[in-house]
Amino acid sequence: MHGFELSAILTAQSGQPFTPMLSSDNSNTGNSGGSFGVDRPNVVHKPSLANPSPQEWFDTSAFAVPPPYTWGDAGRNILRGPGLFTSDLSLRRTFALADKLKLVAEIQSFNTMNRANSTCRRPSPTSPTPLAKSSPRKIRARCRSHSACISKWTGLLACRSPDHRSQSASASRGSCFTTASIY
Repeated sequence: MHGFELSAILTAQSGQPFTPMLSSDNSNTGNSGGSFGVDRPNVVHKPSLANPSPQEWFDTSAFAVPPPYTWGDAGRNILRGPGLFTSDLSLRRTFALADKLKLVAEIQSFNTMNRANSTCRRPSPTSPTPLAKSSPRKIRARCRSHSACISKWTGLLACRSPDHRSQSASASRGSCFTTASIY
């Protein structure tokens, strides 16, 4: 396809580690969250599941509330959240309209594969759903005019957008942009 530019961004990340926490001050030490810390549960068995889902990301029966006035033995970051994979694409074409005037038409797609990426919330050992969904696929089209309009006297670029507002930019770029986007 002559004259088209295709751009892509692929992002792949492993899941973030997180720590199971109790929602109460079981140790009676004032651990209520924030900078004071949070009490942790005891680990009874391995908390990972063979087939985790957004409804049940880890095995809640793997944790138990420790006896009152004691600390739990669950370590820091012993659970791992879901991984992330996104792909963003852009298809762009530049059209020469006049000697110093160009039109750039572009279609952009974010989360192109429409993958339901999930992120971790702050889970408790009794809540197996530490997940929140990310945004769905988004597609936008935009056009941008690009013209060279250097002022000899001021050394600044000045262009008029369609609504007649003046726009300025540095003279080193040698061009001005007017952009309209459709979501």
